[in-house]
Amino acid sequence: MKIIIFFCRKTNSLCFLNKFKLTSQKTRSIGMSEYLEYQWNLSSPTSENNDLPAKPQPLTKTQSIAAIRDLLPTRPDVGFLCTEDEFLLRFLNARKFKIEASFNLLVNYYLYRQKYRHLFIGLNVHDPLIRRALFDGIPGVLPQCDKRGRRILMIYASNWNIEEYSLLTIYRALLLSLEKLIKDQQTQMAGLIVIVDWTGFSLKHTSALSPKALKLMLEGLQDAFPARFKAIHMVGQPWYLEAALSVIKPFLKEKTRNKIMLHGANLSKLHEHMDKDQLPAELGGEGPAYHAGKWAEELIGTSLDPSLAIQDEQAAANAVKYVTMSF
Repeated sequence: MKIIIFFCRKTNSLCFLNKFKLTSQKTRSIGMSEYLEYQWNLSSPTSENNDLPAKPQPLTKTQSIAAIRDLLPTRPDVGFLCTEDEFLLRFLNARKFKIEASFNLLVNYYLYRQKYRHLFIGLNVHDPLIRRALFDGIPGVLPQCDKRGRRILMIYASNWNIEEYSLLTIYRALLLSLEKLIKDQQTQMAGLIVIVDWTGFSLKHTSALSPKALKLMLEGLQDAFPARFKAIHMVGQPWYLEAALSVIKPFLKEKTRNKIMLHGANLSKLHEHMDKDQLPAELGGEGPAYHAGKWAEELIGTSLDPSLAIQDEQAAANAVKYVTMSF
């Protein structure tokens, strides 16, 4: 039962009324009287919806990790080579601790590596082609985060020496870089910004953009990697590049499409999203000139022993563990 306790100025006293016996006329007669509604036998105010079930409390980090681990037996077709807490946490952070979405991402991560084993054989920074791509700054990573704590990944596309290595080599270098970056929990939560500078990217470069490789890259990064790409900025892109990239547009999810911003030669548009003190001089920033090989030096300095490189097809099944545990 509920009652209404109110102070009536007319009688200068507290009045108690059974709420359910009040008529609309009596309710109106209260006028400007001050009242508080209490649940019978309770000492604190309550809402009308007190009978509804309480909202479930969010799981703690430890409980979320345990929930993911409990789901592993439901997919016996997937070889979960790494189930350590820190590794599973990457997927939880990538999907904002939504258990089902995090588990699906983990499944996709491993299925992708099983499906495209050739990408992960010998995947390490001692591969001479990967080293060339890294020292060309494809990709590179700026030493500082932006003001939101996001790491800034740089790609100077015209540095690509198409005579020496393919787009898939660049992708392999990118995968190694991302595995290194997402080891940091701050990056897992804050995410990444990608800036691609297409200035000087020629028609010859464009002809080396394999549609098959582009689709493979998109499949891996969009649905099968535990990184939060917050924005992708493209500057200096020529018209023929946009035509070449149109092949992947049908495969872009709307959420991904909305994160891609084409600025062309207008760097001021980039500066609307990125502070100048976070950008190198080449992009109109206040920082020093971009050092293409600096990220390569950092990545190589934290790599595995080269003797552990994967050399044969049979070892490909273990490539995932090699990559994810190498940093």
